Amino acid sequence: MSITALAKISDVLEVSADWLLRNNTADALAITADELHELLEDCTPAERMGIMRVARETKKALRDSDRKQ
Repeated sequence: MSITALAKISDVLEVSADWLLRNNTADALAITADELHELLEDCTPAERMGIMRVARETKKALRDSDRKQ
C-alpha cells in the first residue's frame, strides 16, 4: 500500500494513520475505549442498550464471516 492510499483511507475513516497501523496494541485499545465512552456518554439507557446490541451482533457476524473464509 502506498503512503497516499494510507492517507486517503485514514481521511475517509476519520482515524489517524497511526491508529490504522497499530490497532492491535494496548494503546489502540485504550483509544478505542475512550472513543466508545465518548460515543455513549450522552446516550439514554435505551440508546446504550441498542448500541450494545448492535455491537454484539456485528461482532458475531464478523467472527462468523471470518470462520467461513
